[in-house]
Amino acid sequence: MSGWVPLCRIVGGIWLLFCGFCAQAQNFPDGFSRVLVADNLASPTAMAFLPDGRILVCEQTGAVRVIKDGTLLPDPFLTVNVHSSGERGLLGIAIDPDFETNGYVYVYYTVPTAPRHNRISRFTADGDVAAEDSEILVLRLDNLSTATNHNGGAMHFGLDGKLYVAIGENATPNNAQNLDTYHGKFLRINSDGSVPEGNPFTDGSEQQQRVWAYGLRNPYTFAIHRESGRIMVNDVGQNTWEEINDATEGGQNFGWPDEEGMPAASGTSAPVLVYSHGSGNGKGCAITGGTFFSPTTTDYPGEYYGKYFYQDYCNGWINYMDPDQETPQALPFATNLGTFCLALTTGPDGNLYYLSRPDGALYKIVYGEPTPPFITHDAEPVTLTEGETATFEVRALGTPPLQYAWYKDDVLIADAMESVLVLDNVELEDAGTYKVVVSNDWGSAEGTGITLDVINIVGVDDDRYSMIAAIPNPVTYNVQSVEVNVPPEFGPVAISIVDMLSRELARSYHSFGAGQNAITIPVHNLANGMYHIVLHSGKRRTTIRLLVAR
Repeated sequence: MSGWVPLCRIVGGIWLLFCGFCAQAQNFPDGFSRVLVADNLASPTAMAFLPDGRILVCEQTGAVRVIKDGTLLPDPFLTVNVHSSGERGLLGIAIDPDFETNGYVYVYYTVPTAPRHNRISRFTADGDVAAEDSEILVLRLDNLSTATNHNGGAMHFGLDGKLYVAIGENATPNNAQNLDTYHGKFLRINSDGSVPEGNPFTDGSEQQQRVWAYGLRNPYTFAIHRESGRIMVNDVGQNTWEEINDATEGGQNFGWPDEEGMPAASGTSAPVLVYSHGSGNGKGCAITGGTFFSPTTTDYPGEYYGKYFYQDYCNGWINYMDPDQETPQALPFATNLGTFCLALTTGPDGNLYYLSRPDGALYKIVYGEPTPPFITHDAEPVTLTEGETATFEVRALGTPPLQYAWYKDDVLIADAMESVLVLDNVELEDAGTYKVVVSNDWGSAEGTGITLDVINIVGVDDDRYSMIAAIPNPVTYNVQSVEVNVPPEFGPVAISIVDMLSRELARSYHSFGAGQNAITIPVHNLANGMYHIVLHSGKRRTTIRLLVAR
């Protein structure tokens, strides 16, 4: 971005005019509408939800406002002195993962005194305000140039408990490739600002050691998936392209200023998705919001669950994509939202939220129609030994109440009507394919079907299954192979050798002629240790422990 409310922009040396939309109704898919949460916000820049549902909104001029039970409180949570020219000011906010215990809130803002710079500070909540004199410096960032744009400012905690911070290159493109400055970088730090273990650059300057990714222009927003920890960084482009970059893996170079959009330079990472500059839906000037939509509850239809939503600053639209596709495609969601919207976020109530700077408002997008069920987390396959307990759990959303029915090998299981199916003391006969069907008054959703494998374990000194054995066992000096006796009822069998890390080292397939039931397995290349010889035959799976002690 080149200023918070840019009426014009330099692209390739030419001034282009981006006019605001005239007043018109928002366009959403059927059933969706926009609801005002709160207004009278002065130039909002960022937002965050507290665990109890309160919303903290940053105003560029230095106040953090509190929205509680749908009402904007008159007293700010805190106010910091900032330099708010251009894109400077109070730009980012993050909530400590242990907020309910420690009350910590982190903010990113521009210091007004010389030398001007951005900093990250921590405050401690005391009710609806920050405790007096609770500011603690977490990290002082590098001095700023006279340029007031490209500050970044977004902050979120990852699943690893580390604080991730997005920083613009301060309108100096070469900063993005210089690992000795924070400008143009994506940082990973401890909550006290120190360098954490696991960062990609373990040597060099203090700046370099905090860098998680580089080659960024103005990563104003980013998002972290609440379950997988996947990270998407939304980088504002210059002349042609806006980028969404996957920064989950550390050490990546996203190419700026050598490239914009899809990579051409060696050693750079390709964006997950790009969109071009221009007018109309799907084009724009600056990507200023993005969020993984995977809430624990929602009224939205299932087609939107698991998608990544993103918004443009100039053209007033929200699109989405499937981040799990190899080549994600942009799909339209909302248009005519008005210009200069930002900070798109998934709320704990399962609605999309965003800020409008011209309106000084926080909006949410709601869905008002019933929805059929959809499964968000299917049950997982299970392999157990006889006598253990099998637990299958499915998670589904949709208009309540939801009904559950479980099937084994397509036969309904009586009285299995909960989201969790528990089978105690499993036997070989319990092996099979299990599936759930979730339904309500508006439809149903069917699980993919998952398997339960039940095995028995035959040990070195275990004579319960004396007819199944590996001879000799243990394997001693000069033994080149073992012979496995297989009961005739097994029929054709696959045999695997598996180490104690569950790595399959070899697999072979065998069938038997009349009177044959022995298989010879080479073991000359096995190092000393314990192994499993696993026999697979239809739904039957039996494991023999094999000790190699040469």
